[in-house]
Amino acid sequence: MAQIGIMQLMVAPITVLGGMRRVFDVDPLNLTEISLKLASISIKVEAILSLVLAMNRLRMICGLKYPDAVHTVIVALSYTYGLGLFVVLMSPWANFRMPTGSFMGRYDFSLPLTYYAALSASSVMLCSTACTFAIYVVIICYLSRLRSQAVIIKHYKRERTILVYAVIRFVTDMTLLILFNFFKLPDEPWPAVISKFAQSYTARFLWNDRDTRKAVIIGEATQEIL
Repeated sequence: MAQIGIMQLMVAPITVLGGMRRVFDVDPLNLTEISLKLASISIKVEAILSLVLAMNRLRMICGLKYPDAVHTVIVALSYTYGLGLFVVLMSPWANFRMPTGSFMGRYDFSLPLTYYAALSASSVMLCSTACTFAIYVVIICYLSRLRSQAVIIKHYKRERTILVYAVIRFVTDMTLLILFNFFKLPDEPWPAVISKFAQSYTARFLWNDRDTRKAVIIGEATQEIL
């Protein structure tokens, strides 16, 4: 799904702008703070889009029957949520910012709506990631059951690769989610470096794997039962 790639690209500006502010102590037009909010929100929207992609694969592979409008509605809701969260974080009543000298974004809980914004963001990430992982487990269990019944399935190897993808994404996302939402990390470079490395390594692994790239990003149907 191209939309997932677009959401991933929206994370890039904060890396450049944050580095510039750190080195030169400048933030023209407050672009660093804006790009930080956009990056954080794009990660949440990407999680929902990944769930929709998993649902689409489940429907194709397991032969489920429901209208495409279900996916369209969820995608529309994901963008609506992202836009709403951005408006809230840009308002005077909530904020997600990168303090001067800091390496990570932090919620400003002194503002009245910040708690609810942070709660909704962590809930969306937690639910979307868990549901996506559960769907991929169902898919691989379904295909394993077909193989046990001596049904020949083309691209079964690719589906196993997709499960590897699901496990890696689930472990990475859940670990970062728990660390950054439920623990107070020291304001030092290493937590931010670990976070960026984990996300970029996962993305590079997925992109370099041909089967995963075709099946996950393009979202093509991969099951043919002969």
